[in-house]
Amino acid sequence: MTELRRRVANELAGELSADIEGIPMDYLANHVACDFAETVRWWMRNPEYSPEDVCHFFLATTRL
Repeated sequence: MTELRRRVANELAGELSADIEGIPMDYLANHVACDFAETVRWWMRNPEYSPEDVCHFFLATTRL
């Protein structure tokens, strides 16, 4: 999971733009954390997907 967290952090850092200026960072962190937690819950019900697949799903749908 450490690799997944690193990849997510790098992707999110690259995605930050003027569209989110003025939005509190704690809100953004909460939003991403909730999305990630729900992704893990979904994956637990759908274990046929690899960690790489799930990482791709998360990053492809979590654009800030």
